Amino acid sequence: MENLKFLNQMKKILFDDYDKFLNCLKKDAIKGIRINNLLVDDLYKIVKKLPFKVQQLNFLDSGFKLNEIYNGIGKLILHHAGAFYVQEPSAMVPVCALDPKPGDRVLDLCAAPGGKSTQIASMLNNRGLLFANEINKSRCNTLISNLERMGVKNAIVFSKKPVDLCNDYCDYFDRVLVDAPCSGEGMFRKNSDAMLNWSIENTKGCSFRQKEILEVAAKTVKPGGTLVYSTCTFSTVENEEVIKWFLDKHDDFKLEPINICFGEKSKFDSIISNASYMRRIYPFHGGEGQFVAKLKREGNSKINFRKSINYSKVKSFSQFWEETFDEPIPKIVNVNDKIMIVPDDMPKIKDFLVAGIFAGRLKNDRFIPNHHLFKCKIKIKQNKLLNLSLFDKETLKFIKGEEINTNCKGYCGVRVDGIPLGFGKASNGRLKNHYPKGLRLM
Repeated sequence: MENLKFLNQMKKILFDDYDKFLNCLKKDAIKGIRINNLLVDDLYKIVKKLPFKVQQLNFLDSGFKLNEIYNGIGKLILHHAGAFYVQEPSAMVPVCALDPKPGDRVLDLCAAPGGKSTQIASMLNNRGLLFANEINKSRCNTLISNLERMGVKNAIVFSKKPVDLCNDYCDYFDRVLVDAPCSGEGMFRKNSDAMLNWSIENTKGCSFRQKEILEVAAKTVKPGGTLVYSTCTFSTVENEEVIKWFLDKHDDFKLEPINICFGEKSKFDSIISNASYMRRIYPFHGGEGQFVAKLKREGNSKINFRKSINYSKVKSFSQFWEETFDEPIPKIVNVNDKIMIVPDDMPKIKDFLVAGIFAGRLKNDRFIPNHHLFKCKIKIKQNKLLNLSLFDKETLKFIKGEEINTNCKGYCGVRVDGIPLGFGKASNGRLKNHYPKGLRLM
């Protein structure tokens, strides 16, 4: 189904490549996966276990393009375990451009559903801080679920208006990602009906919101830090023109080249100088639509002191930890009877939904563990570990929420080929399943 006004816009944008674009609209969307290094030690072993063929991306070792159509990828046990995240290749480019390093403080300002946040987390390798914000509460639940599934330990999740969050963290972050809400033209191949609702008025409305978000995001980037702006749309109104507007207002930010061999350099020098520093990805490049711009804030980083939080001591949690895990007791906070294992150097903050690992709850002074705790890679005692194989019938029963056999006693973790899957409570040779009901395979 076509929208002639949209297609006429694409003619002006693409010139000689317009026919290639039209042909791609008739083909299936490209799918991809990203192997999760937080839970997987050898990505190639996982690739060999996949029931579909993939091709490694040239710009990200952990990224792969599917070479064939495969339905039901979200039902695979390895997906449940968080061994990989389903993410099309173009969507992996913004975080590659951001290039977070272990130990960095990173803000993902428009974070749901979590593809880019979990990619940032994998590159941080659980060192440093990741602030993941999503203004929409229902989408925020999906974000939290994906961070849990991928075993992320150092994310702090908010559901706040960008302006409210950013005003509290001026000059604080090494790297900031604004994957802005947009008109979604790059996703029309996935949802052809959405093309019918396209209008130039909508792109202009999106542009207004994008500028608002970029403006507040800029103040959070510390001098010497990096800001990446991305959309999944083609319109210059939402891409090059937004960056031009931003740079005209902020002379302490400069465009930087994106050295990634995927897609093409922007050709819109008529709109903005150094347009070639930005990247555009079209369906005929082997992905869906994406625009990425990388901005560097000039100046030297200033030391930023923030008051540390007050840690809690909870006897029942400490007891449980010593019985279950083979690592030192971590630092925790107790928020409304929620016990959270917080990241190192976490600042004193308020109004967060989750900080670090949501370990469990206190109930009548007893500690009740939560799924997130057993989804992270923490060294667990052998008598508290049930390690199943990928092709074990008991593994499938577990993600269906059924009881399975075990020699363990009490709360114990369940892993599949060494990858954390969840937990249960064992007695009399049976494991009562604690795999979350909303995640169970029906």
